[in-house]
Amino acid sequence: METSKTYLLGVVLLCSTSIFGQGSNEPFHTIREHSNHRVINQAEEIPDSSINEAPIIVDSIHVLDIDFSNMSVEQLENLIVLYENYLHKKRERNTLIKENNQQILNYYNGESHELTLTNLVDVIEEVGLNNQLFVLAQAVLETGHFTSSVCNNYHNLFGLYDSKHKDYYRFARWEDSVIGYQKFIQYRYKGGNYLQFLRRIGYAEDPRYTTKVAQIATQLYKRLFTQKN
Repeated sequence: METSKTYLLGVVLLCSTSIFGQGSNEPFHTIREHSNHRVINQAEEIPDSSINEAPIIVDSIHVLDIDFSNMSVEQLENLIVLYENYLHKKRERNTLIKENNQQILNYYNGESHELTLTNLVDVIEEVGLNNQLFVLAQAVLETGHFTSSVCNNYHNLFGLYDSKHKDYYRFARWEDSVIGYQKFIQYRYKGGNYLQFLRRIGYAEDPRYTTKVAQIATQLYKRLFTQKN
């Protein structure tokens, strides 16, 4: 029992230093999250039904005054659980902050569609993009036939990259990324060979990118416009 208690004591001392800033007595300020998530309280209780003492309050001001040597093994274990919960919630906060700092773009005013080739063709035509077959081929290439994580998690069909946040652009729906392609890419197109345009603006680092787009466009044309079901 003493060995376990000594080990737990060492872990708790290490944890308390990590949580509360190397022994600083400054209060811990939580960051207010999105309105539908609760804010973590500055103090949380560790219940211990095995003793008659009052519950221990752990916060940034009083934790360093606790005599860990007088705590039971159960109390020490509960304190470690509290620390692990703190780390988990901290990671959640950091994720929310990152996502909230990067705007989720919403451009499309129509109804949502299932992501299929046919529906993508319809939306590309509705939006009025140029060189529609090449654009369709880009979406297929960039998403691996609509299977990539950027497609599924970001609703981004064209690998559109947000250099400010060093991440891909996030769209509310895949239809929004079609308009995003128009706003970010095609507004620079002034006519001529579209594949040369993509090379000129450096759309992709792969030197064979436009060759792959042309090959996929040929396959899509045969599949969508020349074969009868």
